[in-house]
Amino acid sequence: MIKYFTIEDLLKHYLQKKFHILLIANPDLAIAAFQALKAEREKRQALEEAVAVQAQQIAELKPKATYYDVVLKCKDAVNISVIAKDYGWSAQRMNEYLHKKGVQYKQFDILFSQIGISTFTS
Repeated sequence: MIKYFTIEDLLKHYLQKKFHILLIANPDLAIAAFQALKAEREKRQALEEAVAVQAQQIAELKPKATYYDVVLKCKDAVNISVIAKDYGWSAQRMNEYLHKKGVQYKQFDILFSQIGISTFTS
């Protein structure tokens, strides 16, 4: 069977052979090439690790961002300090009371409502 080669195949083969000959003939060039390859791989690995850390941070912060979006878009939300003022309490005292009664729970240092959208914390 006859195999046909393109000019690109021949050129690639020629350059690979030429590169191997250069590396064997010049060990310093080979060392420099492998050091550059090693540095590039280390840089790539560091970037991949940074991307993984950032992906984890995004996953952790996404629920918080969603919560803020819901609260900020809610036209009927009333600030807890306004409600607490009606009872003569501070917002902090009102939040503590609601938390003790099981109406709110803490997540990400934010009080969430068991029923629906929670009130703002002050």
